Amino acid sequence: MNRNGETEEVIDPRNRNLSKINLSIIGIIAFTYAAFHFYTAAVGPFPNIIQRSIHVLFAVVMVFILYKPFLKGDSHPQERLPWYDIVFATFIAISSIYLMINYDLIINSSASSTIVQVILGWGTIILLLEAARRVMGIVFPILALLAILYGFLGPYMPGVWRHNGIDYNFMIEHLYLGTQGLWGITTSVTATTVAIFIIFGVILMKSGASDFFMKLSLLIAGRTTGGPAKVAVLASTFFSMLSGSAPANVAVTGNITIPMMTRLKYDRNFAGAVEATASTGGQLTPPIMGAGAFLMAEFVGIPYTQVVIAAIIPALLYYTSVFFSVHWKSASLGYKPLSKSEIPSVKETFQLSNVIITVIPVTILLINLFSGSSAARSGFIATLICIILFLLKDFNILKIKNRVSDLVKMFIEAGTGLILIAVLAGTAQIIVGLLSITGLGIKLSNFILNLSGGTAILSLFLAMIVCIILGMGMPTTAAYLLASSTLAPTIIGLGYEALATHMFIFYFAVISAITPPVCAAVFVACGISKGNWFKTANMACLIGFPAFLVPFIFVHSESFLLMGNVDKIVIAIITAIIGIFVVSGGLMGNFFGDLNLISRIILITGGILLLLNGSLTNYIGGIIVILYLLVRQFLFKSLANKVTEI
Repeated sequence: MNRNGETEEVIDPRNRNLSKINLSIIGIIAFTYAAFHFYTAAVGPFPNIIQRSIHVLFAVVMVFILYKPFLKGDSHPQERLPWYDIVFATFIAISSIYLMINYDLIINSSASSTIVQVILGWGTIILLLEAARRVMGIVFPILALLAILYGFLGPYMPGVWRHNGIDYNFMIEHLYLGTQGLWGITTSVTATTVAIFIIFGVILMKSGASDFFMKLSLLIAGRTTGGPAKVAVLASTFFSMLSGSAPANVAVTGNITIPMMTRLKYDRNFAGAVEATASTGGQLTPPIMGAGAFLMAEFVGIPYTQVVIAAIIPALLYYTSVFFSVHWKSASLGYKPLSKSEIPSVKETFQLSNVIITVIPVTILLINLFSGSSAARSGFIATLICIILFLLKDFNILKIKNRVSDLVKMFIEAGTGLILIAVLAGTAQIIVGLLSITGLGIKLSNFILNLSGGTAILSLFLAMIVCIILGMGMPTTAAYLLASSTLAPTIIGLGYEALATHMFIFYFAVISAITPPVCAAVFVACGISKGNWFKTANMACLIGFPAFLVPFIFVHSESFLLMGNVDKIVIAIITAIIGIFVVSGGLMGNFFGDLNLISRIILITGGILLLLNGSLTNYIGGIIVILYLLVRQFLFKSLANKVTEI
């Protein structure tokens, strides 16, 4: 938001400034791409390789039109597509068409791959890795390239890392012509379920939900201590529940909330940290948790609704941590609330058309999910209802034409929004497919187990470090995919429940968006706040620190995943919330007043003991906190009496 009150667009430097003709071309492709996923969500997907290849390869075509090959040194004018990108896009389109036309031949043929298939296969893999580099950066493509090299060089590897090797012909049959490589489980989930939920999120937010969420956040928290920061927390919670992307959420809500904070003289690093931390939790928050949650359901072999239920309390604890941390820090620094004139009225907030277009589609989505419908089907029905409500928003026939035009733009935005997840899925499947046929996944799992000495808590700590490191260089879903492929068997083998294990890995893959040195959500926030990225990242980690403890708690207690005895669940949740309330105060240096170092240590210790789900630890933690408050109150009264006597 600039000084004139207008929202500024966060421009991705990787994107080309396309000419009108090229914009029209990409618009047609993106609209058709989104419409394809909307159609297949309604009638069912095409046969596996056809559905999945269209999903991945047409996203790659769009990459070569939209994304520059280099941030600097591109000798071609941005408005013109260089000849090589036209060739790359054409090659990928031919590859996809070949798979569609020859599907029956590919599926039924037992012979080795032909020269045409080898050329198309290797060309597709190489260009997919180049597309991934442009969209996600260098780390993930390099990992995929190393996996391919390991497949070839297996016979020359030392010790346990040795395998018999894979020739180039078999590798193409596995990666390009089979359903275990590029067109495997990750691509399957993203090509069906994830795609329709991304479309749903875009249409819902653009139809009026974003306006409703922002006004509701202002109404709830705007007039409290640190109001703008709390508005950022609430708004980012609402937005990110549906967007499933931390950087995207920061770009949307941050353009409103960060200038709101800096205008009231909030520290720029604090403002960016609040927005980045709040936006990061969206992928942990039901009902739409990003692609990783859908993949988790597939990997564990449970309905998506079970993942949603298990994620409720961890998400609650995450945002409780962020909200309380923001409150205590704001109180410590004396940050003021917003003025009354900046708060929308109840009537403005609960504008009937926006409330209806927000509540009804989400309600229908949840009803369908929990009644047993597939996630893809539920997403389609909710999206269709949202479209109908949008078109008939105020029953003004004259405005329907404009709304149809807006709907086309929404589909185009959704189509381009699918690029990242589709390219990620295809690249991930190269790695996952080769982990399987080379046995590398099992070897890495055994290596980690040996490194930890079979100690459960050390294995969990190593898993946390690996997830955060992976998440530094790649999107959350990619980090989760790689970490779960190598770490999950180890952790499950130590006796932990499968869902809790995958949730643990997913949680830390998400949190990596705010951990330095590579923290995507923080970088986007700093682009808006103009703050120092390192200071912002450190503050984000401090604000979200109690959330770093949450996975270690729920992996040891099924109560936090809403499993088991109801009484235990209720007690565990209450004590955990109190624990986070206390820990966040200790970390922020304010708990109903400024704290010295000793007071902070006492409160953090007591709060952590309350967080742990055990009767003894809860009692000890409660006693520590109560004694601290009693002593503090006694000292305060004694000091007040002495002042009065004087």
